[in-house]
Amino acid sequence: MGLYVEPVVSIGPIQSTLLSDRVYQHGCCAPVPWSLFYEVGCLDIGEFPAFFLRGKHGNAFFDEFFHFFYFSYYLAIPHTGVLLFRKDVKLFESYVFQLSSLFYLCFVIFIFLPVEGPIALRNEYFPQGGLFQTVVDFIYTGAEKPGAAFPSSHVAAMFLVAWWGSTHFRRMKTIYWVTCLFMSIATVYCMFHYAVDVIGGLLLGVVAVLMFNWADIRRYYDETLHKR
Repeated sequence: MGLYVEPVVSIGPIQSTLLSDRVYQHGCCAPVPWSLFYEVGCLDIGEFPAFFLRGKHGNAFFDEFFHFFYFSYYLAIPHTGVLLFRKDVKLFESYVFQLSSLFYLCFVIFIFLPVEGPIALRNEYFPQGGLFQTVVDFIYTGAEKPGAAFPSSHVAAMFLVAWWGSTHFRRMKTIYWVTCLFMSIATVYCMFHYAVDVIGGLLLGVVAVLMFNWADIRRYYDETLHKR
């Protein structure tokens, strides 16, 4: 069951992009222009947030630093799953269910609201780099597709993972939330997402945690009543 999540993460954006193409070919709705997200992302600070964070020329150390945290997303999901499995199989199953449900919701949104991130700018400002940039580029080429930018499923999923990790492994609470913070910043710094994508992903992650917690409390309440 744990191996199920990674194929969903990898194949989902590709399939949602293909379905989105079919939807727009049949004239069901119109794609959202990427320039709109660029303009919204510039409202608060007057320039593209990635340029605000790294400048036009960047810094080799920070480029690798943020690419590492972007890559940490692909480590945090299975790592947390293994820890939960070792602690309690039922916790692990609940974790996989919640994470998979969140991804499927994102993929449905991508079908009807396809938005491409600032990949063209990334190709211009990150022509080549160090180890983690190379690894991230390899992953993006094979497992990520344009049209799956809003909301950021990376941020939404990482928020949910951080909540699970910090709730059940108290000693790692700071590590989880710091990783979530820097990974969210990295999605903009590395020019995979606009700032509005990150905000959307964060809001979706918060709503997911609240809804899943509400469902767990309701289920526990119902089970308690049936035992009486």
